[in-house]
Amino acid sequence: MDQQEPKPEDPIAAQADRIERALADLEVRKREAEALRAANSSSMARLTAAQARLDALPPSERREVLDALGMHRISAAPKPIKPIVGSGSVGASPLPQSHAPRWSLWHAVPHLELWQAVLLTLGIEPSETYRAAACGAEPRSHLDRRGLSEDFFDRRRCCISALSSDGPIRPQGPLHRGTLGDAKCRVLLVEVSAFLVRAGFDVPNETLPSGAGEPKASESATDRQDRRLQACIDAGLDMPKSHHGRLPNGVGELATEEGVSRQAFSDDVRAALKRREALQRAGEMR
Repeated sequence: MDQQEPKPEDPIAAQADRIERALADLEVRKREAEALRAANSSSMARLTAAQARLDALPPSERREVLDALGMHRISAAPKPIKPIVGSGSVGASPLPQSHAPRWSLWHAVPHLELWQAVLLTLGIEPSETYRAAACGAEPRSHLDRRGLSEDFFDRRRCCISALSSDGPIRPQGPLHRGTLGDAKCRVLLVEVSAFLVRAGFDVPNETLPSGAGEPKASESATDRQDRRLQACIDAGLDMPKSHHGRLPNGVGELATEEGVSRQAFSDDVRAALKRREALQRAGEMR
């Protein structure tokens, strides 16, 4: 009996299988990274606050603390004073001059690169002269910053850590390798601004949605919670039966539209759900 020849592999199906496996692996890594980031968020906040207190100490006391930590080689000298920018050396490229943002232009742009959004939160027009330094590695000295402040790099670092497909800063467009750590990742200005406000930074009002942060007239906390839950229902979101359940992803978009953080919006929605559950148990609501 003649042996049947093996059926040749379908290269298109094989490539589809490989892509699907790679995408599934990416989702697993993203979930693990997000869980790790969430688990360490309180520790990072404590570390940032402790570092700020350490930096504010006079050199003698800072030296004492550093020695107690075993950091004998770390200098206790204060950070160098930012030099006055002059004409510079012959042949050196001039530093970019900052200008006020063209708000009418940036409000008309659907999304922009993360470094541009961060500069706008500092009230600086994100001209192309900033691109190389704003997208480059962390500077080692003030000369490497090319006219950008330490505040910019602090904000950029925080925003990159907040980049995630689930927010608070969501990449706009397809995800590629390295997107979540790229200062050129395309984002929404309102999400960057809202996140920085939550992180304790000051931002221009022009970066926030109209009426953001302003309490609605004569609206109680209960009314606000019920209104936000109803907004979820009106948007057709599949809400959990219990306030302990996982809220759908669309909650983040509604929070962005209202100009508040996803956490604040979610807390209100859960409070309204919990109140409805109590009424249903009491037979006062179906």
